[in-house]
Amino acid sequence: MKEFLKSLVWVDYFYMVFTDPRKLAAALMRESRSLPIGFIIPACVSIMDILAISLLGSQTPFFYIKITYGWILFFMLLVFQNILIGSLVDAAAQVLGYQGNIKNVINIMNYALFPRVLLLPAILIFSVFNFAPVFFYVLFSMALFAWSAAIVVQGLSEMHSAGLTRAAAVFFMPFVLVGGVAFFAMVLTVVSIFGYFTA
Repeated sequence: MKEFLKSLVWVDYFYMVFTDPRKLAAALMRESRSLPIGFIIPACVSIMDILAISLLGSQTPFFYIKITYGWILFFMLLVFQNILIGSLVDAAAQVLGYQGNIKNVINIMNYALFPRVLLLPAILIFSVFNFAPVFFYVLFSMALFAWSAAIVVQGLSEMHSAGLTRAAAVFFMPFVLVGGVAFFAMVLTVVSIFGYFTA
């Protein structure tokens, strides 16, 4: 691992996030030592997100707790989110007939988070000029999520040698299924509560 870090090959991974996600996915699949470095990205993204949110309003002494314990909690949530979604995406790929490899999926998803480090400088500009920073925070968050999703879809396409449409189906299938289950659970809950009060 020490030799791998000294070689600076891993620097190319961050460059390929922005330039060629397919080449990134191929490189990550070849190099198993890229996985530990991938978990540094959620740590960087979590602190950038906390600082970006902090720009939206005046700060209190709670900021110091948020930037320490809050950062650790947010980092753990991001890692858990990637592991959970990666597991569901890998399961969806196997359902559609592709070979499963959850390690590669999670690795690609970690690196796909990297564009979110741009959220802080983007929000900083609008915060300095006090020009609707909350609106642009939401807007840029959605745009960066779409960018990360596009990176994952291209990575899955390269990983499974599938078309972009098929790779998109693999990625979005878990979201559709979870959303459908949540919707029906909410409907059943509302119906049950309504029935309880009208009985």
